[in-house]
Amino acid sequence: MGQDFKDKAVVIAPPPLIFAVLLILGLLIHRAFPVRFLPDMYAVRRAVGIFLLVVPTVLSVLSLITLWKRNTTVGFNKPTAAVVNDGPFRFTRNPLYVSLLLFYCGIAVLLNSLWFILLLPVMFVVIDRGVVRREEKYLEQKFGEEYMRYKKSVRRWI
Repeated sequence: MGQDFKDKAVVIAPPPLIFAVLLILGLLIHRAFPVRFLPDMYAVRRAVGIFLLVVPTVLSVLSLITLWKRNTTVGFNKPTAAVVNDGPFRFTRNPLYVSLLLFYCGIAVLLNSLWFILLLPVMFVVIDRGVVRREEKYLEQKFGEEYMRYKKSVRRWI
């Protein structure tokens, strides 16, 4: 590790804050200019929307339990104690961020708001470039070959 190594990821903002800002922005735009993107099939939209809220909630809980069992932190501004490669981390290196994006999609479907769908790529790019890639750089510096092996065996997203 170099002298300039800080034992934490330097991200542009906490992912929940990014989610909240884009959620509020989507709500404000939707309220001012409601534009729908789905047919007016309320029961189907409601079922899909609820599914897209429940699945990421379960995924988040399982991810948090996995991190807790490995005695490592969720906080992006704290040192990571271990490379976690079990639980949901076997399938994606970022199950908590996948959960945020899916949850956001659930809200988009429930509100039937085109604005949320148009803001979704913005959220993805901000989280991917401003958080995930910076965290990965930190993890590469901290854990070296162990993290590189994990990166080769598990996809970044899905």
